[in-house]
Amino acid sequence: MRFEFKWVENVAEAGDASEFYLHGDAAPNERFNYVYSEWPELDLALYARKLPEIKKETGGR
Repeated sequence: MRFEFKWVENVAEAGDASEFYLHGDAAPNERFNYVYSEWPELDLALYARKLPEIKKETGGR
């Protein structure tokens, strides 16, 4: 099993995505997510294969 999630609170109006950025609190910030995996070694292998592509997309950051 593997799933990604984001924790959100203090949103004034449910259903409006812009509320997350304007008034609510979210963790982790921006486009990042928490990940739970029963097989973390597979996640590391996938990340290692995608790392060159990720660096290219982000300008090496």
